[in-house]
Amino acid sequence: MPTIKLKTPAKINLILSILKKRLDNYHEVETIYQTISLFDVITVEYRESSELNIRIKSNSNEMPLDSSNLAYKAAHRFLEAIHQKADVKINITKNIPIAAGLAGGSSDAACVLNALNKINFYPLKEDIIKRIAQSLGADISFFLKSGSAIGKGIGDILQPIKTPNLDIVLVKPKNVAISSKWAYEKYDELSIKPAPKRIFDLLEGIEENNIEKLSENLFNSLEYVVFKEHHQLKVYKERLINLGCYNALLSGSGSAIFAIAKNEEHAREVEDKIKSEALDTWVVKTISVSSSIS
Repeated sequence: MPTIKLKTPAKINLILSILKKRLDNYHEVETIYQTISLFDVITVEYRESSELNIRIKSNSNEMPLDSSNLAYKAAHRFLEAIHQKADVKINITKNIPIAAGLAGGSSDAACVLNALNKINFYPLKEDIIKRIAQSLGADISFFLKSGSAIGKGIGDILQPIKTPNLDIVLVKPKNVAISSKWAYEKYDELSIKPAPKRIFDLLEGIEENNIEKLSENLFNSLEYVVFKEHHQLKVYKERLINLGCYNALLSGSGSAIFAIAKNEEHAREVEDKIKSEALDTWVVKTISVSSSIS
């Protein structure tokens, strides 16, 4: 039975500007995706069979293990595309927190697509894999290659960019999980919405290796509505900045907050000062790689 083991990264959004709501109820955005060194580990076992059987196992009890799981959907769509039935076992070791704005589920799904294509000696070309990814969710296309990219449209029109070298403190309250659907619905209810910020100045900061310029141009359209409901997240953001980080931002729809530290030593000092029993914390770096053999 062919088996492949991969690790697949989380992402943050250095900027997330909502431009408008589309007629299909998706939101037009302008964002910069960035993968970080926090990984789930995926093991995929594959055996040809006369019946379709996809099984998900995980160390986490916080996510579904049935056909509603994105990794399950990815495997099912892949097998449909190659007109095959198979026995597929997917084991997901979750390290990326769920409902945190870090897109762990999307990363897992992209990893499964890449793994199954590799196991089957690449029957599907890149454009077909991308089409499957787009049909499953807006972030999944990015994770097919990961690294750093501008995302436009619903986040699925991608342009790779240079990866900034950042040391990051990542925090997530243990008692807060946020649905992206909820966050966007709350945003839509605002009578006056925050003006979207364009990406040009942040991109200049990346190109110039100017971390301060990059940091001062972090922006997330969803922060106001999320902080209004979950005030402690705003408190954590302010605390991270007061501890000397260049800036801090809600990741995606939350509930994770990331802060850009001066260097790795500073990041570890900040983590030591902010960590508590109520808070999960990580010190991570920006990375330019996609799913890789663990």
